[in-house]
Amino acid sequence: MIKINSRNTHAFSCRNTAKLKSKYNFNLKIRFIQTVSQFVNNPFIHSSSLKNEIHNCKFSFAQKFKNISYQYNCHNYFVNSYSTYIDVNEIGVQLLPEDIHYEVFGKNISKIAESFGKTSEKNANDESKSPQSSSETHSNIVNLSKEHLKRQGLFNEGQAPVYNELYAKLNIKNSSIQAKNIRDHFKKISLGTYSDYLSLAKAFVSSDKPAQIPSSEIVIKSGWVRYVFDQNSNTYSHESVIGIKEDALVFDIENLTTLSPYPLLASAVTSEATYVWISPYITGESNSPNHLIKISEPSSKKAKIIIGHNISYDRARIFEEYSYTSTLNRFIDTMSLHIATSGLCSQQRPIYNKVSKILKDENYSPENSIFISKFGKMASVSSTNGLKAAVKFHNNIDLDKDIRDTFVTGCISDIRENILPLIDYCTNDVLATLDLYKTLFPKYLKLCPHPASFAGMLIMTNSFLPIYLPQWESFVNTCEQKSESITKELQDKLVELALLAIECKDPHSDPWLKNLDWTPFKIKTTKAKVNKYGKILPGGEPKLFKNFKKYSKDELDFLTGKPKWFTDCYDFESKKIIITFKQQLTPYLLKLTWLNYPLYYSKNFGWTFVVPRSQLDKVDLLSKNNSSLADLSGLNESSEDDIFRSNLILIAKMPILKFTSEIENKNYEPIPASDTENYYFRIPHKDGENANCGNPLSKNYLSSIENNVLGSSFEISKEAIQMNTLTSYWVSVRKRVIGQFVVPMNDKLKSEHTSSIKSDHLGMILPQLVPMGTITRRGVEPTWATASNAKKNRIGSEIKTLIRSPTICSTETGQKQSFKVVGADVDSEELWISSLMGDAQ
Repeated sequence: MIKINSRNTHAFSCRNTAKLKSKYNFNLKIRFIQTVSQFVNNPFIHSSSLKNEIHNCKFSFAQKFKNISYQYNCHNYFVNSYSTYIDVNEIGVQLLPEDIHYEVFGKNISKIAESFGKTSEKNANDESKSPQSSSETHSNIVNLSKEHLKRQGLFNEGQAPVYNELYAKLNIKNSSIQAKNIRDHFKKISLGTYSDYLSLAKAFVSSDKPAQIPSSEIVIKSGWVRYVFDQNSNTYSHESVIGIKEDALVFDIENLTTLSPYPLLASAVTSEATYVWISPYITGESNSPNHLIKISEPSSKKAKIIIGHNISYDRARIFEEYSYTSTLNRFIDTMSLHIATSGLCSQQRPIYNKVSKILKDENYSPENSIFISKFGKMASVSSTNGLKAAVKFHNNIDLDKDIRDTFVTGCISDIRENILPLIDYCTNDVLATLDLYKTLFPKYLKLCPHPASFAGMLIMTNSFLPIYLPQWESFVNTCEQKSESITKELQDKLVELALLAIECKDPHSDPWLKNLDWTPFKIKTTKAKVNKYGKILPGGEPKLFKNFKKYSKDELDFLTGKPKWFTDCYDFESKKIIITFKQQLTPYLLKLTWLNYPLYYSKNFGWTFVVPRSQLDKVDLLSKNNSSLADLSGLNESSEDDIFRSNLILIAKMPILKFTSEIENKNYEPIPASDTENYYFRIPHKDGENANCGNPLSKNYLSSIENNVLGSSFEISKEAIQMNTLTSYWVSVRKRVIGQFVVPMNDKLKSEHTSSIKSDHLGMILPQLVPMGTITRRGVEPTWATASNAKKNRIGSEIKTLIRSPTICSTETGQKQSFKVVGADVDSEELWISSLMGDAQ
């Protein structure tokens, strides 16, 4: 054997592995790796570079015998009398330390050792024989992985492994794993906690469906009324109840959006009965519409499964859910079930909508026929997410939604006048949702069989956000005031820029202003009626054309002679010029640049930037001649630094836009079509190089502004851009934040808890979460899940800091309960998950 100690470490090298392969038998090779492992872990060796060199050699040695070490389900084990764990894979990526690996993935040493012993004898007798088919398959997969990584510039043959000794020394004992490995752990905790709910959900699929209640049987009474059909007598009976008696139900609420977010009507169906809830505000028993729905009887201690389409919206109207202690209610979202089994991704949705529109017209054009032949199958395998579309797709049921407009545009008197048809509509929706659930849930379990998927949906739809009401109201009011103030100041800046642009003596030579319409505003009048001497006859004075009569004399004096782009911004109500950051002319007034090149709006390609051909052609010539980037220094006298040169190299790799020169073509654009001195490039978009930039001042380009990729060299423009950045976040989230359904906790706390904070100051928000809102089954929530981190230059970005975690004391048990806010954000979450799944194979 080769002796390795501190005196002859330099005699040890990767070349020894080749000698060992031909000279020593299998057991010696194993002992060799063991010796190296022991040497690397020797506490008396302090040279990190020497340890890394030896570790690289260990990796190289393992590579040479990969047909032995990787043919057992890709486990990195070498076993003879005792095992040695290889903690670097064939690509050179460091794996979990041995102890953690066994705790996470389990430890089946006996089976591995048994099979390894048999194979070691075979290899010892004849090492030249070809590896088994499983080894060949694994080798092909490894080679494919290497090839893919090489194409991305992430792997080179013979490169040293990525290894950090600190990770190798990690000693984490996670005693909370409740099974022999992490896979069984998640199964166990999912089934252990939620198996009862899963049983309820499965049983409800095969349960009976109650009959539709005739309008003549409905009683107008506040609260819940339970309706049961007696088949023997062929009659309906009804009774007033406090809550739903059964443990599985489909639930839906309706509210008047112009009045209040609180519910006015609700319906529920179980396997035994149909329930209708009417707000006391409708019956006139209350002067306030602010009433929540009690879903259970007070004495009930049973677990409940509540099903609905976008159930988080309905859950937010349930009285019991506004509690700091978890209820026994759990929620299943049929919209999530549909998305997980037959949903559309964001790129498919516009295609699907176009297919649906074309298919409605039986006599479509040849162009549309080609489109249908390419994408028509999409309509047969998916649909949009609404209840009407989903029920039509899965159950072939047509829902009449026309009367629903009463809840959108009507008033309370409209609701009272049409109460019976509206109750009928509400119960119809619930029965349709029941049909949808009975069809979808078995599909979902087949596609997503792991119990953690089901458990995850129940957990996510059970969330709540406690807030401090005075702080919430102050936050909204402050954001509104600051945003309005800055918006007004910003509009003044833009008008100032517009007035400066008008004073430009030669706008047609300006790279930005030449793209605006400079046709002067002229007053058009009828011809004067004159006599033979040329004098105007009485009543024959010139009269303004009809479309000019809306202007006053002062307005005409102000606008006459001004360019069309300016007069188009005149607002008749406020009698002012109004320019916002959403208008197409604003980037021109700000004289925006991308990588210091002026912007141009193309009707075909969206916002683009314009680069002189002379600069880009020289870059292309240098790349062909393999010249140095330093040779580009003469391209621009005012910018000779590396940033300018690297920008040009980056631009040179982008596709050059082509414009038609045919004037008759509908896509003809005169400015770029006649421009022989410049190239045009799309401003990059998050959806890919073929996507158009609709507005470079939108929130998607805030990072480009901060990094000075998008900007302006004019001081007044810089100020305007900074002001827009301040308000951009609040403008984008304002409607969602103001629309949050905030429920005061004063009544709930008086009956259930005491708090360190005054009870009338506490509130709660139940987030409108779709647990599987994407086809990758990612949770979607429009406000809180997308909230950014707090930034000084973003009004409203501190919204997440409004979540409060008070200490609550139960009035029944006296037990205190403290809450902690924990946040996490994983960039490219789906990519991480798919990578982990791939690595686990």
